[in-house]
Amino acid sequence: RRAAVIHPHLAREKDRTVRHLVKTWLPFLRKRRRVSRVVTRQSNYSSIASSTAASARWSVAACACSATGSWWGSSLPKHERAGKQCAREKLFSIHRGPFKRVGTALAVLFHKVKLQSIGIFFAALLAVSCSGPTANKEADLKPAAAAEPITGLTGLYRCFGPSRQWAQDIQVLRVQSLIIKSRQAPPGKAFAWQITFVSPSKNRIKNCTYSVVKEDGLIEGVYNPNDESYNGASRLAQPFAIQAVKKDTDEIYKVALENSKDYAAKNPNVPITMLLEFSDRNPVAAWRVIWGTSVGSSAYSVFVDSTNGLFLKKAF
Repeated sequence: RRAAVIHPHLAREKDRTVRHLVKTWLPFLRKRRRVSRVVTRQSNYSSIASSTAASARWSVAACACSATGSWWGSSLPKHERAGKQCAREKLFSIHRGPFKRVGTALAVLFHKVKLQSIGIFFAALLAVSCSGPTANKEADLKPAAAAEPITGLTGLYRCFGPSRQWAQDIQVLRVQSLIIKSRQAPPGKAFAWQITFVSPSKNRIKNCTYSVVKEDGLIEGVYNPNDESYNGASRLAQPFAIQAVKKDTDEIYKVALENSKDYAAKNPNVPITMLLEFSDRNPVAAWRVIWGTSVGSSAYSVFVDSTNGLFLKKAF
């Protein structure tokens, strides 16, 4: 048998034809997503093959063969030509072999992942829908925390912030505890407080209420209605800065009780009202501890300094 010899001129023509086919058809086939790059395992050169259209089987080697003549098979024995042809068909075919198996495996994998994702999504949705009402029922079964009475300084500062948005130069005119008939607060504390602020620049007043309960026509939280006209300071009520109030009402009541033991012992069930104001009766703003519901209906009250907590005097 004679060795396979390829003329140098045919070899150069073959290489130019292959490069021309690759350069011309490869971008066109890539655009339609029907391109398969295959590098041949021949010893003298490498070529890139592409395939397109259903049931169409062709290769770069086959095209080169048809264009330049029988440069591949004429110099080879028949059984070797058949083997080469089978190898090329298996290598360049896109309808059988590893390409089809890989594509099928990827499709099955994507399908399984998609089904698993959908299953996880619906399982999470079912869990949330089932757990929602249970959580709400548990929250409903928990008893609401009982409202606790607060001191006067707490109620003052709860109203001071919202009222300062109305005017930056506000001053305190009066602080008074409110009595709720259905509830009994310890002395020095209350379930609701009413604070009156004054704005010298606007020459108007604002009555603010802070309550921890919603009873007796009171709104829970801060109630800050519209401002009202102000006639100016008087000898019975003069505005003062909030910084003057340093002692809280529970401490003020203890000081008042120490100086009113006899009266408190004779009247143990009388409600206590706390009133903060600055009048001509005292040189500073003072808390007035009243045994009763108001100044007019009370028979006894004392004054305690709001800054240092010292006992000032008895009112009457």
